[in-house]
Amino acid sequence: MVARLRTNNSGVRNKHWKGAQIKELCLDIKFWVVFFIAFLSMIANGPISTFAPLIIRGMGFSGLKSLLLFMPAGAYAGTLQLIFPFIAYKYPNSRAYLVMIAQAGTTLAALLLWKLPMGATGGLLFAIYILPTIGAGYAPADAPRYAPGFIVVVVTSIVAGILAGVYRILCVMTNKSRDKAGTMEAFDNAYEDDLTDVKNPQFRYTL
Repeated sequence: MVARLRTNNSGVRNKHWKGAQIKELCLDIKFWVVFFIAFLSMIANGPISTFAPLIIRGMGFSGLKSLLLFMPAGAYAGTLQLIFPFIAYKYPNSRAYLVMIAQAGTTLAALLLWKLPMGATGGLLFAIYILPTIGAGYAPADAPRYAPGFIVVVVTSIVAGILAGVYRILCVMTNKSRDKAGTMEAFDNAYEDDLTDVKNPQFRYTL
């Protein structure tokens, strides 16, 4: 099990608190980019399973039919959560692109739900089905349009998608800088307990 961690090139484990490493983390812009990607995604990843059926019900369907019509969204989300990791495994250094695609899917869904007329049932249902590309949450008090919620999802999804691209650029620059310095990727320090990605010149960031 420990040997398998070698390819991560990130050490085995360390139970000791080190202030210098916390400072290093706080000064690493890549950490903050990833932090805000996650933060913005969680804003858009609210209780969709709770409120999406209410959105469908606002189209004129009964409570039971609303739940049944929401089932394809779950199937879509589950399928996507299998496909994207497979793509990331099959095509190395594609993860940032996949995050951007996922954010774009949710952005499209939120725009459709925000702007389509209430009579466009097919288009609205399609938007709800692709909404879990990253997830979204809405306040029932804004029924039936839920405009504030959709605006939040659009903005946070766009910004998170852009940040994913920024993160990839930063990692590419760091990797190239380390290559030019003459220390190529290797795993001599893979089992070091106290060597961070910043301190390990052999470490290369996965894109």
